Amino acid sequence: MNEQDVVTQLIENLSSPNLETRMEAAKRLGELRDDRAIEPLVRAALNYQGPFYEFEEIVDALLQFPDAAVPVLIEALKTGNFGYQGYAAQILAYFKDDRALSPLLDCLDEGIKDIMTFITHALASYGEKAVRPLIERVQTHPNPFVRHMAMYTLSYISSPSVALFAEQQLNNSDNQSRAIIALGDPNTVVDMDQRLGLIIPFLNSDNSKTRLSAIHALGKLGDERSVELLIEQLDLHPGFATETTVIQALGWIGSSKAVDTLTDFLNGPFQQLAVTALEEIGDKRAIPALLSVRESSERSFRYQINGALKKLGYFPADYADYIKD
Repeated sequence: MNEQDVVTQLIENLSSPNLETRMEAAKRLGELRDDRAIEPLVRAALNYQGPFYEFEEIVDALLQFPDAAVPVLIEALKTGNFGYQGYAAQILAYFKDDRALSPLLDCLDEGIKDIMTFITHALASYGEKAVRPLIERVQTHPNPFVRHMAMYTLSYISSPSVALFAEQQLNNSDNQSRAIIALGDPNTVVDMDQRLGLIIPFLNSDNSKTRLSAIHALGKLGDERSVELLIEQLDLHPGFATETTVIQALGWIGSSKAVDTLTDFLNGPFQQLAVTALEEIGDKRAIPALLSVRESSERSFRYQINGALKKLGYFPADYADYIKD
């Protein structure tokens, strides 16, 4: 069979009812890099309904056509079909091609809630290139939802210019929460004392969303001086949202000061989060508490605890017993 016939057969195989056949076809078409495969691969991606790893295989194939695939995906953004637009945006986030930035911003301007998660993720992948147009939309767009989503996207971009803009938005109630999240980026910190001074006062806010954003930001900054303040939040504002956010933040900071507090959460609804946080901290003092709760836990949770114990350096004499279940 000549190459032309091979490509034709592989394109047909993209529609096979067999998952392995479809994935192998996508992989081979990417390797062959025949331009006839571009539109069939895009169609396969836009209509994909299988497991996510199949989608990734198709995307990997499309990435072999960086010049020719992007215009086809941009056209998919303009179809008005929410499913196609969402998948196209997801794929364009892998390419980060300058030609797609303006069309993605156009989709943002339309304010279609069904696809907004995909559009904001794709825009955030552009990093600094997207900052100026996003700031302009936060400041001037007539649709409040678009303004909000532009600020939301900015909070996921690591950039000194985003941090500066976020400081300016701290007194804007519409943007305050996402501005605090943006200031939790440790890569944009010049003066940690100054950054902590901006965020810590919001722990006293009457607005729960603002408080949670401050907890999240302090966790991401990773400064050990925040640990006691975060633990205090558990008593000052008890509740599901506070507890889950504080546990995660303490894990991100990674301070041994939080071990006793986190072990208290091993018996209760937040035990999986607590195990993850203790594993991130890496303090061996957590081992007895983890061993205690392991014996009374379900199989899937025991597997997580075993991983944490291994990370903490606990290897019992009977290793077979350690890894069982």
